[in-house]
Amino acid sequence: MHHYPREHYAGWASASHPSELLTHAGAFGENISTTGWDESTVCIGDVIQLGDALVQVSQGRQPCWKLDAHFGVPGMAREMQARGCTGWYYRVLEPGWVRAGAMATRVERPHPEWPLSRLIALLFSRDARFVPEWQQAAALPALAERWRATFRKRVDAGRVEDWEPRLRAPASDT
Repeated sequence: MHHYPREHYAGWASASHPSELLTHAGAFGENISTTGWDESTVCIGDVIQLGDALVQVSQGRQPCWKLDAHFGVPGMAREMQARGCTGWYYRVLEPGWVRAGAMATRVERPHPEWPLSRLIALLFSRDARFVPEWQQAAALPALAERWRATFRKRVDAGRVEDWEPRLRAPASDT
């Protein structure tokens, strides 16, 4: 499940991205949109009671070219990455119903030293001086395996992978 902070919408609208899409939650493909929570206040591994479901914050979003296509704004995914306002994903620990207006309550915070803003900044940094923090992130058990593997590969290679395939739309065959 993707969670995107409603507060980010105003920033997008005022950043020369006016769009009818920004008038309603769900514009960024999120399943959940709230106010009061963002990447700086949510930590990896936070366990949340969300309606009847129990979920855990597992990773931030890695925006891709589909965001550019959806909004009709070239470079929007790159901008989201640069801003660090990506939202995050949950893994489901206990399934249950989540209805509009459901309460979201944090019930556990195993990694208070790892707010998503820190992880997102590390993921989108190309600076190899962060190798020690990449190692720490790779060892976080609550972090999605895909992100841990990315950090491990960076540590082993001493460099950051190529983001272009994710950020650039495939060439059209027409």
